[in-house]
Amino acid sequence: MKVGNHSNPTRMELMKLKNKLSMTRRGHKLLKDKQDELIHQFVKIVHETKELRELVDNTMTNLVGKFETVKRKRSLVNIYEMLMVPSSNLEVKYETSSIMAVVIPKIDLVENNLTNDKTFSDLSAPIEIDFIDKDIKSFLPKIILLAELEQKIRLMADEIEKVRRRVNVIEHVLVPEITEEIKSIRMKLDENERSNTVRIMKSKDIVVKKMLEDRAKNINK
Repeated sequence: MKVGNHSNPTRMELMKLKNKLSMTRRGHKLLKDKQDELIHQFVKIVHETKELRELVDNTMTNLVGKFETVKRKRSLVNIYEMLMVPSSNLEVKYETSSIMAVVIPKIDLVENNLTNDKTFSDLSAPIEIDFIDKDIKSFLPKIILLAELEQKIRLMADEIEKVRRRVNVIEHVLVPEITEEIKSIRMKLDENERSNTVRIMKSKDIVVKKMLEDRAKNINK
């Protein structure tokens, strides 16, 4: 551990280091609180993402299963013709928000010109086509939300790691170094004080001795 070189330590230096230690500990507490809150929010988003991921996976599996069923009844060209024309326009709005100073994305889908027009007949089309059409319409917002949540997880994980490193540096490097410097200065100040006390006592002894000698000379005269 590297300790500052205080060849001429003073009370002022000691006071400055004490203030620095106090500020460093306050900064450590603030960063630790931020880290704890980030982890709390992170865990919540991870749980939410896990549930949505399972829902998306299940929806995709169901879609593929229904699509395979329809493929046994109709040709791919016929299936694509039934599903190719959209019934609405989608507008994507990208914004940002902040969680503990972490800028995270917010994506909204706005559906315009919504219509119930179909490109297939309910009588002639396989019943699975209607289910596929509905599932696809509800699937896109889930995919967008899942992408948003997973990006939040990546950004928050990066921030948690940065804060964790700063907390560790303060806790295991800065605070011990400053504490050691304070200890070193105190020891040197105490040593100087003892030396001064010894010098004062010696000076006092010399003065007393001189006074006694002068008094003895005056008596002998």
